[in-house]
Amino acid sequence: MTHWLPAKLTLIEIDLNDGKGRVLIDGYGQADSELLSYPDGSVIRPTEELPHGIEFKRGLMTNAKRWWWRDDELLASYSNRYGAVAKVRFTQEGCVG
Repeated sequence: MTHWLPAKLTLIEIDLNDGKGRVLIDGYGQADSELLSYPDGSVIRPTEELPHGIEFKRGLMTNAKRWWWRDDELLASYSNRYGAVAKVRFTQEGCVG
């Protein structure tokens, strides 16, 4: 890292149910996720294993219906792109599960 930003304190709301849901970071960002489906409407739940992953080790692939982030240093957004939902655990060694 060459540029450290100060920590920010804000409300984070998480509403996830089996890969579908929303994360709202009050005043800064939002992510909406939905399960993947075939054109006939059949819902699928593909997973991805990343044994050496730094983000997650096992995740459910989803559609990121909408994702955005906005603060003094960064403005970014996209819709209908790759998404992943995973439970993670971090230690001093990084992502461990």
